[in-house]
Amino acid sequence: MSDSSVTSDNRNPADAWLATVATMDRTTALAFLGESARATVASLETLAGAALAEVENDLARADGWLQLASDLRALLTTTNEESDGEES
Repeated sequence: MSDSSVTSDNRNPADAWLATVATMDRTTALAFLGESARATVASLETLAGAALAEVENDLARADGWLQLASDLRALLTTTNEESDGEES
């Protein structure tokens, strides 16, 4: 049975990470934690950028559908007015 949340030595990755930090002196641990935090922020910025691009694409698509609906409404209104004019 395979679980992606468990490392090859059957420890949770977070536990393995904490065990690694625990073996470091204070200065090294702080530098390591700072670098880990920077990497996490960079990853979150990348994910946020991708999510924003996806939302922008969805909004552009929705705007296209709204424009199509507006064009169809205008066409139907014009067609109905012309049809009403012919019946009079």
